[in-house]
Amino acid sequence: RARDYDEVYIPFNSSLREMYEGFFPPRDTPFEVILPNGQKMSMKLCQENCKALMSNPNKALGKWLLRDVLKVPYGKIISYDDLLEIGIDSVSFKKVEDKKYFLDFKNVGEFEKFINKEYLNDVDN
Repeated sequence: RARDYDEVYIPFNSSLREMYEGFFPPRDTPFEVILPNGQKMSMKLCQENCKALMSNPNKALGKWLLRDVLKVPYGKIISYDDLLEIGIDSVSFKKVEDKKYFLDFKNVGEFEKFINKEYLNDVDN
């Protein structure tokens, strides 16, 4: 089937899955995410080996991120250079309670610091 331009996912790489095993509910189990604007969205782990996070409905994440936040015209594909230009290249999740998380944007370079354990309290960053 043809994929809608708003159908996006957040990659969840293997090193993070190993470091934070059990941080998110099991695959296909919905959980609530509170976005920076206070809006709530249902998300879940998906794909083989739980390597991605997606919204339910699938297009909700893309609509919010691409259209509402980044103001990307429908059909335009954004590149990493586009993200560098606005100064963000990753997101973080902070667990509030069981099946409830805050999502926030991270500045360019924050993910590398996090993955290299340059943060003392890594789940809060």
